Amino acid sequence: MTTQRLRVGVLGAGNWARTAHIPGWQRDPRCDVVTVCDPVRERAEETAAQFGIREPSVDWQKTVARSDLDIIDVATPSQTHQELAVAALESGKHVLCEKPVAYDFRETLRAASLAKRKGRLTKLGFTFRYSPGVQYARELIDQGFVGTPFIFNGYEQNSQWLNPQTPLRQVDPKADPAVLHTASLEGYGAPIIDISMWWVGAGYTRVTGTMRNFIPERMVRATGKIMRMNIDDGDIYLAEYSNGAIGSVQTSFVTIGNYPGIEARIYGERGRDHLPPGGGVWGRRDDQDRDARRGRVQGAGDPETLLSHRRPRPGVLALAVLRQPHQGLRRRDHQRHRPQPGELRRRRPGAGSDQRRGTVVPRAALGRPPAAAIA
Repeated sequence: MTTQRLRVGVLGAGNWARTAHIPGWQRDPRCDVVTVCDPVRERAEETAAQFGIREPSVDWQKTVARSDLDIIDVATPSQTHQELAVAALESGKHVLCEKPVAYDFRETLRAASLAKRKGRLTKLGFTFRYSPGVQYARELIDQGFVGTPFIFNGYEQNSQWLNPQTPLRQVDPKADPAVLHTASLEGYGAPIIDISMWWVGAGYTRVTGTMRNFIPERMVRATGKIMRMNIDDGDIYLAEYSNGAIGSVQTSFVTIGNYPGIEARIYGERGRDHLPPGGGVWGRRDDQDRDARRGRVQGAGDPETLLSHRRPRPGVLALAVLRQPHQGLRRRDHQRHRPQPGELRRRRPGAGSDQRRGTVVPRAALGRPPAAAIA
């Protein structure tokens, strides 16, 4: 029996399309990337040649209107997502869209309603949902490990744009500088919000929070100049879920932490799950079952992609899970840089391993609080 392959058209030939979207489609034998479209002809042609795509294009309207495509993948700048996604749905295509769909949530709801009327499938690019740690924690939740969820805490700790010379990518250089524009909450907040709702099993009913612009003058890639960019590079909020749980989320472009910095915790009536930023999953159960307290090492694959924790203490479940190669530290680094009692880990901004791992400093040697963040 022969199964017809799904024919995919990719809109956008930038870095994210080349490093994530196109390779992902091409790894799946059920899919065939037929065309890649970008307004810069050279970029479209170079990307097509790199990945063996037969038909580069510079006209997104014609690409979306093609009758021989099943799926449109929107991997373009943020401000174009809504127009392209809606046009693809109108032409009867299934749509994978990078976040955000739109800057106004009502536009997103309208796009979702259109997809439902057209009978089309849609998907957002929430890649962290599919990381092994997040998947395994959800499996524990489904097995009743935490019981009824009470509290969720989520963080996206990232100092990617702490240096104002690092060019901002997904910003509109013509945006009104008198208005604070969503940035970190959209780019970094979206994955942890998705994880929170997935783990808790409910959506938000009420939220309250605040956003800040800590570094106002920044380099903008589109102009090559330092400009006043009134974006939220740090935010925090509290939320109530429809099932009675509560939660908090913090995201930031300027928070020094482990790249990519996702950390998630859920607490319930029976236990907790904790996805630390360095990889792996920790769980704690409030019962006397030995297997539940001690747990078992889970995961299989290349040993270099595994993070094995030390022997668990009574009452703690330790799990070894597959990590993406760029996430966290290898085991020997993780152990070497673990602070000892009476020590703090100082993290300084900068390039290389000092930013990722920090330096263990004896508490007595610290003296007055340093200018750099201490975590």
